[in-house]
Amino acid sequence: MKPSEFWALTRTEFVAMRDGYLERYRRQVNESRHQAWHMTHWLLHRNPPELSNYLIPEKDEAKKKEEPRAQTSEELLARVKLLNAMLGGSEVKA
Repeated sequence: MKPSEFWALTRTEFVAMRDGYLERYRRQVNESRHQAWHMTHWLLHRNPPELSNYLIPEKDEAKKKEEPRAQTSEELLARVKLLNAMLGGSEVKA
């Protein structure tokens, strides 16, 4: 993509193009790995490991595995202090 084409895109258009590229890449990699898995099984006459161990999961499957957790009060305070320092603020003791 030319730089002028890139800068003409909106954020939404860019994200859609990126997601499409990543999905196409995931499918190509998984197809290659699937073929290699079958070749190993047929040529070596052994039981190969599970195919799912080698495939890149789909976007929705990857999200299911990542469960968000609530921040502890110590983590939240540390983030606020970091943000305060980054913005040039000073810490006030009460």
